[in-house]
Parts: sequence; C-alpha cells; structure tokens
Amino acid sequence: QHYFIQSNLRMLRLHPSAVVRSLSSILTKQCLSSSPNKLVIFDKDGTLLAFDKPWLAWCYRLQTQLTDRTANVVHRDISNLLQGMGVDLQQQRIGLGAFAENSFTELQQDIRVAYQESLERMLHDNTWVPRIIDTCREDSDANHPLTDIPSLFSHIRDQGYSIAIATADTADGVDQFLESVEAEVDFVMSASSTDYPPKPSGEAADKLCRHFGVDPSDVVMVGDTPTDMGFGVNG
Repeated sequence: QHYFIQSNLRMLRLHPSAVVRSLSSILTKQCLSSSPNKLVIFDKDGTLLAFDKPWLAWCYRLQTQLTDRTANVVHRDISNLLQGMGVDLQQQRIGLGAFAENSFTELQQDIRVAYQESLERMLHDNTWVPRIIDTCREDSDANHPLTDIPSLFSHIRDQGYSIAIATADTADGVDQFLESVEAEVDFVMSASSTDYPPKPSGEAADKLCRHFGVDPSDVVMVGDTPTDMGFGVNG
C-alpha cells in the first residue's frame, strides 16, 4: 500500500507512515501562495480509510453466499470474476483494477450482468442477486481510519485550506464514514454526484476548482491509485 500526493510542486509516492508528514510539508510551502483560496482533495477508500480489510470481507461473504445458494455452481466463476477485478482472495489483497478504481454501483452492475440471468433461472427469483450484494455491503461497512482524521483535517484548515472528498463510494457511504470518525468536509464528490463525472475526469476536477474559486495550482490531491493521480493531473 502506497499513497500519492499530487500538487503543483511535485508528485510523491509515499509509504503510509510518511503521508501526514509529507502532506504537512507541502501544505506549509503552498501556504506561501498569496491566493486566499486553497484546496485539498482526498480520496476515501485506501487513503483515509483502510480498503483491503472491509472489502475483502465483502468479497468472502459474496462468494460464500453465492456458492451456498447455488450448490457451488458459481464458486470458481465468482473467484475468477473477482480476480479479474484485482481481488486476490488467496493472497488476501486487493491490487489495482476495477475493484479498487470503479464505483460500487459499477461493481454491482458487473456482478449482476455476470450472474443475474443464470441465477434467476436457477433460483426463480429476479431480486436475489441485488439483495445479496447489498446485504454483503452492509455487513462490511465497518470503518477503519488510517490516521487521526479530525486532527489531520484541523491541521489542514489551520493552514487556510478547504477540504473535499472525491470518491467512487456513494454519498451514504461517505456520510457514514464521516459520522463514524466525527469529521466534516466542505464538499463531497461521490458516485451519487450526478453533476460530476467520476475520477479521473478533468471536467470534474475543473468543476471542483470553480466551486471553491481555486486555481488548480493551489490544489493538492491525495490518493492511493493512478486514477486519483490522473484526477489531479487532469485538473
């Protein structure tokens, strides 16, 4: 697991233990800017919140419930599907791929397309796949913050920055996360934000800058995937 910090100063690839220290250094240097408006954009899953642990649990639950309900008919298929998305259940890790970079809505759609028709015929129930996906998600939504987020956000605001989250998660997922860590942000761009195309869209990055009245040179993007850094570069 590494993080990326993208700013007009440089792009850094960092081990998690170095993120807060390096981010503080970058923000301090950018504070020399005469602009009154500055912005830090965070990804959520994998950046502020542990990604592998809760989502591996989701994958295991999904695989178990699908195979149990279908007498092991789809066991190998679901493993192959998840592996193609970047999920290695044997090594217990999630690498780069659709699972780490797509929205939960897109993941749901991929799984439904792969299994809905065959399971409808087998189970005579056209609502079962969506229900099982949602149930597994609810069971796996425990939040595991990677740092003291309220303190981090307070430090950022003390240096004159606004804070936004740009994530592939839903608005409800972001709200649950912020409530659980007792933190607030100034703006959320989520999979539920119909006015904002998903990362790494340059259009979305430009809209965020206009929303805050910020020049792109006064924006810092913090994330853990190439999609996050593409978002920073495209803006």
